[in-house]
Amino acid sequence: MHYFVDLDGVIIDSARECYEISSKVLYNNIGKSQVYRDKFFKYRGLVLNAREFLILHNVLNNLTSNNDNIEKLFKSTLKEISEKDLIKFEENFFLQRQLMISRDLDYWLSLNPLTQFGKFLVNEKLINLIIITSKNSSSAKLILDYRKIDYIDLFGADEINNLKTKGNLISKYLDNKKINEAIFIDDSVRNLDTCRDSRVKCFFADWGYGKNSDYENYLF
Repeated sequence: MHYFVDLDGVIIDSARECYEISSKVLYNNIGKSQVYRDKFFKYRGLVLNAREFLILHNVLNNLTSNNDNIEKLFKSTLKEISEKDLIKFEENFFLQRQLMISRDLDYWLSLNPLTQFGKFLVNEKLINLIIITSKNSSSAKLILDYRKIDYIDLFGADEINNLKTKGNLISKYLDNKKINEAIFIDDSVRNLDTCRDSRVKCFFADWGYGKNSDYENYLF
């Protein structure tokens, strides 16, 4: 069996890292109110990739009351925001991440602790583990190597963007390797929904970020 496993939220908890980096890109600091931070962490599961942190911040910055439906606002903003703005933000996000890594690698690693499942992968090596993550590949590799998690392949943001979805990437991989059976584990229903390949069983990682979505169809 081959296992395609997401990184953020599934193997590591990168919520603090993503908050700090996205805030520095947009505001040049991380000094938002505790209420703002709490909402960011609560709704982080709406975000599919680095570029969508721009949408989450935009929504949180424009709330008019405590009764605003953040999930609904996120989805409507996702449809309206320009692709150009999203791509530019993602570029700056990855540049800011690299700057943080170069300045203080230990601190950056501390912002990406293992989940319980991640700790399981350290102790119980999963044969044929393939990492499929919206993180840029170089930073994902740093974390996995530091945490001593063995994997046979790693696909990051560039590879996913080139093929549009994780589902497309998985299907192409199975075709190229002539694999007939696989498991895909992710904490985003939006990612799981892109995989319509009969060779793949999809499971929702309910310990991750994506609990804002309807995930009953993907439970273990």
